[in-house]
Amino acid sequence: MFSVAVMTCGVFLIVLESTLLVKIPGWFGRPDLVFILVMWLALRFENSRELLLAVLLGLLLDATSGVNNGIYPAAYLVTFIVTRVAVANLNIDRRTHHIPVLVVAYLLFFSTVWLMSSLSGHTELIPWRQAVPEIMALAIISYPITHLFDRCLTPFDDKELLQRILHGRRRSNRYL
Repeated sequence: MFSVAVMTCGVFLIVLESTLLVKIPGWFGRPDLVFILVMWLALRFENSRELLLAVLLGLLLDATSGVNNGIYPAAYLVTFIVTRVAVANLNIDRRTHHIPVLVVAYLLFFSTVWLMSSLSGHTELIPWRQAVPEIMALAIISYPITHLFDRCLTPFDDKELLQRILHGRRRSNRYL
């Protein structure tokens, strides 16, 4: 159930990015909403199914982007694994340090996409000057978006859904 909800949300964000966010001027910065969803999965959950969801979201984004096939799934895979390992091995609170981790992860993601594009001979490389407004827009919009993901997608998590079914609604009086 959770995977279906995340994929539905991812498809909605890809459609939103490819239709409405394209109209935002380049100097203003276009936040990558799918990247925020992938990093929310990497920072919020501990299962390996989120890695598969990140790669599937990368494949969907790859199908709509028009660049060489495999760049976005590989970049999401590298960024997901490096972020999860870094957060696990460093003393980082996931909720408090969410925005700095997201910014550093986006730099890693952007450099991975740029490196793969240059190695594959893609003629139109993404300019690095475009990264600064995107990072600023990502830092500004990431907190409300991740809060929205917490509110909308967490109820579909299998563990919390099972707890609600088994325990029912909690009573207001804890002694009853």
